[in-house]
Amino acid sequence: MAALVAAAARHGRRLDQLARERLRLESLFRRTFETAAVGFAHVDVEGRWLRVNDRLCEIVGRAREELRGASIHELTHADDRDGARAVYESLARGEIDSHRAERRFLRKQGGVVWVETVLSAERDRAGRVEHLVAVVQDISERKRAEAALDLVRHALDASSDGLVIVSAARPEGEIVFVNRAFERITGYDATEAVGRGWDLIGRRGSGDPPLEALCERMRRENGITLHFRSRRKSGADYVAEIRLAPVADGQSGAVTHYVGVLVDATDRLAAVAERERLLGEAISAREEAERAGRAKDEFLALVSHELRSPLGVVASWLPMLRSDARLDLRERAAAVIERNVALLSRLIGDLLDASRMASGKLDIDRRPFELVGVVSAAVAALHPAARDRELVLEFRADDGELFVVGDAERMDQVVHNLVRNAIKFTPPGGRIDVEVRRAGQEVWLTVADTGQGIAPELLPTVFARFRQRDGGPRGVGGGLGLGLSIVRRLVELHEGRVEVASEGRGCGARVEVRLPLAPAPVVAAERVEAVAHGSLEGLRVLLLEPDRAAAEALALVLEAADAEVSWVRAADDARTPGTAPAPDAIVAAFDAAPEDAAELVRAAKARHKAPLAVALSTDRGAEARARAHEAGFDALLARPFDPARLVHLLRSLRERRRTRVLVVDDDRDAADSLALLLERHGFAATAAYGAEEALREASRRAPDAVVTDVRLGDGRGTDVARTLRARGGRMRVVAVTGSAAHELGDEAGLFDAVVQKPVAPGTLVEALRG
Repeated sequence: MAALVAAAARHGRRLDQLARERLRLESLFRRTFETAAVGFAHVDVEGRWLRVNDRLCEIVGRAREELRGASIHELTHADDRDGARAVYESLARGEIDSHRAERRFLRKQGGVVWVETVLSAERDRAGRVEHLVAVVQDISERKRAEAALDLVRHALDASSDGLVIVSAARPEGEIVFVNRAFERITGYDATEAVGRGWDLIGRRGSGDPPLEALCERMRRENGITLHFRSRRKSGADYVAEIRLAPVADGQSGAVTHYVGVLVDATDRLAAVAERERLLGEAISAREEAERAGRAKDEFLALVSHELRSPLGVVASWLPMLRSDARLDLRERAAAVIERNVALLSRLIGDLLDASRMASGKLDIDRRPFELVGVVSAAVAALHPAARDRELVLEFRADDGELFVVGDAERMDQVVHNLVRNAIKFTPPGGRIDVEVRRAGQEVWLTVADTGQGIAPELLPTVFARFRQRDGGPRGVGGGLGLGLSIVRRLVELHEGRVEVASEGRGCGARVEVRLPLAPAPVVAAERVEAVAHGSLEGLRVLLLEPDRAAAEALALVLEAADAEVSWVRAADDARTPGTAPAPDAIVAAFDAAPEDAAELVRAAKARHKAPLAVALSTDRGAEARARAHEAGFDALLARPFDPARLVHLLRSLRERRRTRVLVVDDDRDAADSLALLLERHGFAATAAYGAEEALREASRRAPDAVVTDVRLGDGRGTDVARTLRARGGRMRVVAVTGSAAHELGDEAGLFDAVVQKPVAPGTLVEALRG
């Protein structure tokens, strides 16, 4: 019994010792848990924080009360959450015992903190996972250091010069780092170079100073530059230039490494050596080159001049050849000749411009002009070429007039060059968009295509002479490769700039011309060489000129251009009742009686559709132009002037105001002949062959008027008129019919006028003018 009691006592003392030890260990654990330099936490199998220490709270920037019971996944960055959740679930299911990972936690104050987490599963006696122990260490500083190191490494690799770092621990040196440029220059990759000595960089001759002397010199001068013969891994020799500098320990000041910048100086040093030899030859060569350059420019100018003469003769005979219908092949032959004449003439013009550019003589006639009209006319002229290539060519412009100061003919050349380029480099089925818009105090002309695009490396050279847009030399893509270089120079002469953009091959190209916006002036007259026969056909001109001799001279010129001219000495004479039709244009002596001329223009514009108005004055100054503009004139022509300039000015003004007419007939010949007749009378006419095409073209072109045959193969002209009326707008619609007008019955109200067949030109023109 005593033994049993003694054993019980010993057991009790043992239990007391175990209890005290347990308390001591628990206290030690709590102190360790709470004072640890890393974050400690217990997390239940559902992912909720059970217990956290102060360091963990500091790391995530939250109080214990905020963390306790919250989910660990709420603190995990969204990009890391799915992976962390999968690991946690594997631990909770007992599939793994522990896991180490780097991830981001969200701080309460905003931002993220990079942490390294070690998760361990704690099991009960049955082996079930009871909870997880998390050890969390803030590694943000390490991550930032790694990112900075990566940046430095990438920057070193991005350098075009070779970089090498050599340890100073051994006299023969030991390479510890090289960048990619060093690998490219020497042919040795990093794994082959690291560990090698100075000998890898350059061969030393018997007369070279010892390495110790070079190292001492580097320390003394804080850097040196050396040139020496070296050999690549391939065995090829090259001249190396290396700039070496010592790297000292921040504390002791002792040199620990040398950093070098290696360059292949073979070509440069060879050029320096060659320069002295060539210096004497350069003086005479320069003089010879200047003579050759002048001779080349003179040759180009001469050849271009001599080629233009016969081309002009051929072009003069083309209208006569086309009008001779006795041989059906003549029309086709004429078209082929005309295209080739235009092509050769354009190439010669480019050569002349290139010659003027080379001699600094390319210039422009600076006058205010309206850009939208110039671009619109150029695009319209290129529509046939686009159709032949099965391309969609569209033009858009801001409402209103946009004026710039420069040369309208030269700007027409710019547009032609850009759009022709787009047509040439865009495959069938593609699209070309031309746009003119105002951007602040500038006007932007944009030509964008869906063509073959331009490789990024070729963009800097697209404006070079004798280069194609696709990078090829002259002649490869058709043409001389002068177009864009001429465009850039002409734009610069207009005080503008031009830029080309492309996403690359197959992504199309976009050319943007930016020109300074000018205030709307009185339109300036433009120079022409001669009066084109029939250029003012159908234009009724009223001359206000007190001097009969001057009036007769002007009338003679205008009538030679097929204009219908009437003359009055004073504005009151024009207001005398009579049966004369309203004028399409007024040409008035402005300085003789400015108020009389202004009153005539105002009265004409009040009674009729606004006529064109040109003022004639001996004063060519800006103030005179401003007075003419205020008086309602469209342009001022300064005396004395070449009469041909008046014809050209009236033609230009009429072109800008031409009424757009859509001619509809299922008979192609009838539609084309009516359209041609209207063109000769100053209208901008387009033919549509049937009702369906008419409605489609009306939507696309928005014409001012429509002339339609009442009977169409795929519908009726009345259906076309009814649909157009339903769309709204103020479009004038004229019916052409072989029956009497009353036979249209109630449908006659769909038309503004009815013209009977055979169509008399004057009757149709009057019907359109209302």
